[in-house]
Amino acid sequence: YNGDYPPGQGGDNPDYNGDYPPGQGDSPPGNDYGDYQYKQNPYITNGREAKPGEVPFQVALMTPLPGGQGGMSCGGTVISNRCVLTAGHCVYICGNGRATLAQRVLARFGAHDLRNREKEPVKTSTDIRAHRSYKACTNDFKNDIAMICFNEDIPMRMTPNGLDSIGTVCMPQSDSFQSAITSGWGQTTQGVKGPQSPILKIAEVTYIDMNTCKSRLSRIPGMAQNLDDTLHI
Repeated sequence: YNGDYPPGQGGDNPDYNGDYPPGQGDSPPGNDYGDYQYKQNPYITNGREAKPGEVPFQVALMTPLPGGQGGMSCGGTVISNRCVLTAGHCVYICGNGRATLAQRVLARFGAHDLRNREKEPVKTSTDIRAHRSYKACTNDFKNDIAMICFNEDIPMRMTPNGLDSIGTVCMPQSDSFQSAITSGWGQTTQGVKGPQSPILKIAEVTYIDMNTCKSRLSRIPGMAQNLDDTLHI
């Protein structure tokens, strides 16, 4: 992303200064989609660096804040040729005791290392919809899900070296699976607030039922009570 707003049209973006992720300053310069085999890693807690093209459905999202105050960075998943699935809290702006649905979200497709500003497609959302029962800007995590859609197709592609590959995720046929993959550019150390990884990482996590999840989180005040079948960890 070169700072043009709208992307590729040479205009100025009033809310985005080109930093990606926002607020971190300037950065230095063949398979079916989603059908991948992951190797076990004994240090899976912190994950591992994703191979280029290994997670082609991963999207880097940025929600501009009002008044040019930077933005919120999030992740999303390509689920169709025009829509991305993300968390509800990624599309709401909290402040002054109010929850305001974002007017737009910028989506960067095919990204691997966020420090490299290649000509990866960046699109601005035209439709943002959060779950109607989601209670934004509260400690209630139920129904924390949203859809971001665009008025034109996402440019799907698989490149020979994997870089800049873009594709849709494979939808599960049932909930009988035992493990799942989480991916993104978030924190890499559990329980320590530190810098986010600029390189896309993945980790394999074990799928557990809701009762087990509630039991394990019961020691955290208020956490277990806010869990139901709309939220899986």
